[in-house]
Amino acid sequence: MKLDQIKKIAFASAFSASVVFASALAKAEGSQVEGTLEQNRVVLVDGKESLASADKVSPGDTLLYRVRYSNKGATPANNLVVTLPIPNGLEYIASADLPKAAQASLGGDRFEAIPVKRMVKSADGQEAMKEVPLSQYRALRWTVDQLQGGKSVTFSARARVERVTEKVASK
Repeated sequence: MKLDQIKKIAFASAFSASVVFASALAKAEGSQVEGTLEQNRVVLVDGKESLASADKVSPGDTLLYRVRYSNKGATPANNLVVTLPIPNGLEYIASADLPKAAQASLGGDRFEAIPVKRMVKSADGQEAMKEVPLSQYRALRWTVDQLQGGKSVTFSARARVERVTEKVASK
């Protein structure tokens, strides 16, 4: 993948997530909820995971998105909906730290429990429910039922920059 394509993916990813993040905060209006969104690249240093800047990414890199909400007021914030898009060029990686009730969408409009499943017909005509590959997830969503005043909550999810092979035209 060319460097300018990789930069576009990183920018689109950060921009999309921040737009949705801002809309989620708007839903908690009047409750003094503040939030931060971080996008970092996960790297191994001496065999241990560490976080680095995601300003430059390469195919195969793992990105960590971390969303933190803090209710600075005394009034609880109710039904805070967090949606994190997974733009083309990124592939969701199963994250152990997602809330149990997290949902995923294959197109960004309809959300379902994770793992998303579909009826698949095999070559011999048999039908069976199969899990949809994580690479097809285009958004994640979860809800914070209530965030008490003075409390914070943090969520994170991982995505991998897809490896793209370019075909070379033969002469």
